[in-house]
Amino acid sequence: MSLNKAQRRLRITLCMWLLVLALIPIQAFGHTKLIEMHPMPDSQLELSPGHVYLMFNQKLEAITEESLVIMDDVGKAISTGPAVIGAEGKSLHLTLPKLMTGSYVVHYHVISLDGHVVEGNYAFTVLADNELATEPTEPTKPDVPLVMPDEQEPPIEASPNSGVIPVEVDQGLLDQWTSLFTDTEAVDILRMVYFVVLLLLVGMLIWHIVLKRGRSVEDVNRHQNWILQLQRIHLLVLIAVVSQFVQHTVGFEDWQRVRDILIGTTAGIGWSVLLVLSILGLGILQRSRFIDVVWLLAVVVTKTQIGHPAASDYRLLVTILTVIHLFAAALWAGGLLYLILLWRRYRHVAEKLILKFSNASLIAITLLVISGVVNSILYVSDLSYIFQTRWGLILLLKVAFVGVVILIGAWIRRRYIRNGLLHVSTWIKLDFIILIVITSLAALLTTAEPNPSNEPLHWHVMGDMVHMTAEISPKAPGDNRFAVRVWLPENSGDPKDVSMSLTRQPSGDKNNITLSRVNGSNEYSFSGFNEYIYQAESEQLDRAGVWQINITVIDQQDQLWTYKKQIRVY
Repeated sequence: MSLNKAQRRLRITLCMWLLVLALIPIQAFGHTKLIEMHPMPDSQLELSPGHVYLMFNQKLEAITEESLVIMDDVGKAISTGPAVIGAEGKSLHLTLPKLMTGSYVVHYHVISLDGHVVEGNYAFTVLADNELATEPTEPTKPDVPLVMPDEQEPPIEASPNSGVIPVEVDQGLLDQWTSLFTDTEAVDILRMVYFVVLLLLVGMLIWHIVLKRGRSVEDVNRHQNWILQLQRIHLLVLIAVVSQFVQHTVGFEDWQRVRDILIGTTAGIGWSVLLVLSILGLGILQRSRFIDVVWLLAVVVTKTQIGHPAASDYRLLVTILTVIHLFAAALWAGGLLYLILLWRRYRHVAEKLILKFSNASLIAITLLVISGVVNSILYVSDLSYIFQTRWGLILLLKVAFVGVVILIGAWIRRRYIRNGLLHVSTWIKLDFIILIVITSLAALLTTAEPNPSNEPLHWHVMGDMVHMTAEISPKAPGDNRFAVRVWLPENSGDPKDVSMSLTRQPSGDKNNITLSRVNGSNEYSFSGFNEYIYQAESEQLDRAGVWQINITVIDQQDQLWTYKKQIRVY
């Protein structure tokens, strides 16, 4: 009877956690991003593009005919064949036939090396008809005029001979914290649940191996039964995770594609291996200590290859550190769960284990802190980014909870050593709740982006005499496309000079941008003003950091308008 009640408590605890987690939306962030594209979004082309070119910031896998699709305004797909991955593994190139005048939509759906799905779409317009010239089909960087998006910054007045210095405002910390709890996806919730269940299973199995000798047959059987219950829950959650992964990536309509995703991608192989190991575990675990150890190593190492370590430049080192981190977390989690399950009906057994568990927890938390700090340094290119990204905010929150756990553990140990009293069940349960929170945050870290992403710059300033728009794309280290649009009164003539430079802060190193006058569409017009477009291709932002944009406009009457703005390039 008592054993059945303990099993029910285990099931109720895990079901309550699943319910709470399902009801609380949590943001998860895939870190592969589209950083360059041709044609540009919302661009209006005078020539039919010869190709579509997309560049991502990380390597891609599992390219299919649906990975990059171009559709006309009636939804018909247009291409000369499937997309191909570039030699560097990060770009897609799709050759196009000559396009008629009209609007077209670029739709992409790709899977990155770490298993994240990146998808989206954008539109462009061809102004010329099929009989005009076509751009080269090689994936070169084209001369495409940048156009003003629909959204503009609030107008800021610029006056002659004075600097206008708009401040680029990053997303506020309050908004970033709020966004941690919005816009969730089922696959991310399930992965969090899976991560919690996996750590509890691994931890319980570790303690079974460590404590097996010297225990009564009743204690061993009870522990084995709890592990078996966790194995079954683990398998069910894992099946749900794999199903969601397949549905999220390719769907179940084509079983050939399902097979390809599960055995042809790094993440798919990882989930497939975990599924096989979980099924095998139901028949082979708790029979041999050697088999148990091998199974644990296989499961933990496989899990590390689904997420950041798979895409890391230090893959072996990050894998080793992550394995240590997961085993330390599991040792702590499994010990806490075991104490809670024993406490009410088998308190005499728990009393014998609490000091041993306290010592093990001290070692586990030490390993967690060391491996976590080193991993964070490897993931983040600049430690200041911790305060600028959601990944960093999650990490800080996790560190805060770990600090609370250390204090609770010290309190429990002090009460036990000083008084020999074990009226600490409330504290142990609180420790376990915080463990669940920390484990959930750790699961979020595996899918969040450690480094801030660069977004193309669009900066618009309205004035009485002059309007100015500056654009930089992709606003990242390396080649960039610069454009400056100026609107002057109709009776003032062409600008005498339009110049642009970037100054690195705080060193003062200056990079002059060579702008050339180009012809472009006047879609965005202002009554009584003429538009003038200046552009530069393949100019360099040679490094990350803070840059100040300096733009000057001189009209025929030698009136000078100066614009300054600071940007951060990651």
